Amino acid sequence: MKKICSILFLSVAILLASNAQNQFQSKEVFGAEAEKIFYGADHVWLKQANIVPTFIQFREDKAMNETDFLFHLRKQFHLPTNYTFEKIGEEKDQINYIHKRFQLLVNSIPVKDGIFILHIRAGKVIKYNGYLFNQVAVGSTPSIDEAAALRNVLHSIHAAKYKWEMPEEEAFIKIEQKKSTATYYPKGELTIMQKDGNIASTNFVLCWKFDVYAQTPMGRYNVYVDAITGAIINTENEICTSDAAGTAITVYRGSRPFTTDSTSSTNYRLRETGRGLGINTYDLRRGTSYGAAIDFTDSNNVWNNINANKDQYATDAHWGAEKTSDFYNAMGRSSIDGAGYPLNLYVHYSTSYVNAFWDGTKMTFGDGNSTYAPLVSLDITGHEITHGLDQFTAGLTYSYESGALNESFSDIFGNAIEYYADSALANWLVGEDIGVAFRSMSNPNSYSQPDTYLGSLWYTGSSDAGGVHTNSGVQNFWYYLLCMGGSGTNDLGHAYSVTALGRTKANNIAWRNLVTYLTSGSQYDDARFYAIQSAIDLYGACTPEVVSTTNAWYAVGVGPLYTATVDAQFTNSLSVGCSVPFTVNFTNNSYNADIFTWDFGD
Repeated sequence: MKKICSILFLSVAILLASNAQNQFQSKEVFGAEAEKIFYGADHVWLKQANIVPTFIQFREDKAMNETDFLFHLRKQFHLPTNYTFEKIGEEKDQINYIHKRFQLLVNSIPVKDGIFILHIRAGKVIKYNGYLFNQVAVGSTPSIDEAAALRNVLHSIHAAKYKWEMPEEEAFIKIEQKKSTATYYPKGELTIMQKDGNIASTNFVLCWKFDVYAQTPMGRYNVYVDAITGAIINTENEICTSDAAGTAITVYRGSRPFTTDSTSSTNYRLRETGRGLGINTYDLRRGTSYGAAIDFTDSNNVWNNINANKDQYATDAHWGAEKTSDFYNAMGRSSIDGAGYPLNLYVHYSTSYVNAFWDGTKMTFGDGNSTYAPLVSLDITGHEITHGLDQFTAGLTYSYESGALNESFSDIFGNAIEYYADSALANWLVGEDIGVAFRSMSNPNSYSQPDTYLGSLWYTGSSDAGGVHTNSGVQNFWYYLLCMGGSGTNDLGHAYSVTALGRTKANNIAWRNLVTYLTSGSQYDDARFYAIQSAIDLYGACTPEVVSTTNAWYAVGVGPLYTATVDAQFTNSLSVGCSVPFTVNFTNNSYNADIFTWDFGD
């Protein structure tokens, strides 16, 4: 009998290579190995043991509809029956994706940072990302009631006065929210969170969550109370930090056209309705009660109101908000929520107050002191409004790495708005118009900020919510390199070289990262991974945009250099057969390419 021996000859044609992505504190799998984890998956990122894959991408021919995907998600990862998913947002972008955000509920109670996103095109889930914890096991019945928990909260904050104790503020919030039952008085909400604040932890606890707004000293906090013991688990600072054409004689940017409204031919106000649901700028008269604020007015709509009260600075804030709204519109978004959210600005807050902040609903600006002028410059205004954008998109928790990213995105888009509205006077400093800059995006070290993740100036303490205004320098420098390019050696001793993409592409990548992918618990490795995904979405795999995005992250110490090397591998069940017909099963273990063509000769 004649033996028939089949010998396998392999010729691989790589049609399109892409980047071998993040190996930073994580594991990525591709092709057949990814499909073993989830049916039809082509790329999976396994980040933490207590989280189902942080990222799943499907081959187009294996993508499923939303219902089927959620069914298989439950089945594949053995999610308990007490897990439910509540849709909390839906947006359509400019490249025909629909992005649906979901909140994880366990026993109908929301899990803090348990948010994931489905990225849907033509009715199919193409990508999934987020934090879906698979080891949440807590009870749903509190031992401490809401009233007792609130007493513990107020004892821990120990403010001299709270907003709900002021009749004018209680009246104001009803007007602001257009709701007769609105109040500042804190209402407890049952929440499940990680007790130690570590995103990788499996130590979950049932909590009461309260939103507490203090008047004196001013502060707004989310406070979490252990619903079993009554102990304070965590405290998060929520203070991040008919129309008429008129002329704003701004202090920082000279004469600028802007829009106001009129109640008569001789009375104009710093209000307008043409952008979204309106932009309104009010005078706090050096007080701290929003209910006591009044309109700024002008008799001829040429706003040159120089006086001892520094009313001339109000036009800077109003014009800056208009330019911020215009920039958002250019990015395809109507205001901070995508639905025209009204931008309300309050100027002349308190006395000698050197700060500006977003408090969850509105922007507030202090008048500065003998060193700093009022904090209403264009980049600061754009910065504060972008905290509102974050609230309606990623919702980055304002502490440690997620808080540093929150601050950095505000710096990034404050800077982008400055260049968009007035490139002749723009630069890479933050807040320089008010007298002394706070930060430099092109050289963070010059203001004692790190330009390298875990580098020499990286802050590891707990002050400033874990260094949110310090460690933001890392992503700020990433953005600068993406815009302008550069080469050097970082604090880790790694030599880098980044080719500039220019502002438009850098803005598009950073914007998509914040608005489309990141969630409340995102860390620096998430920012890198999804910036690369954003570049792939917008410009394609293996493009100069992906190369520069990846190498800019390497420059600041997050993740490896870009590599176009393709790993073409497969395994087979048999190599030699001695009878016909002869069937061999092949498993594709290759990665870092979009398409593989296998040629076995005969």
